[in-house]
Amino acid sequence: MHMRTPVDLAVLVAAAVGCGSSTSRSTTTPVTPAHPPVRVDAFARDHLMSGFAVPVDLVDGAGTVVAQCTVTYDVWRDQYLVRSADYSFSLVSTIPTALGTCLGGPPTVELSARVEPGLRPSS
Repeated sequence: MHMRTPVDLAVLVAAAVGCGSSTSRSTTTPVTPAHPPVRVDAFARDHLMSGFAVPVDLVDGAGTVVAQCTVTYDVWRDQYLVRSADYSFSLVSTIPTALGTCLGGPPTVELSARVEPGLRPSS
């Protein structure tokens, strides 16, 4: 059986102590988003992920439509195809990016994504 020498143990202890942090932990401040969010309810998210072309309105708190586009999820590419009102196309990887593309940039006020009212179930 091999015995460790005191020097080996001292190196091992120093290495274990050196792995810890000697600085005090700083408190983290919550990160605020760079711009207001675009809210997407479960109904709209399901339709955006369906693979069918979905007409989308981006509306502000007063219900005013600030942007419109059509979003289609391309299952083969695993990306969203966004067609704007001017018929330009963009291929993006996430729903938030698709909605930002629809708007033409980050929102300056909180918005909600609303799919075509005809797609909503009757109440």
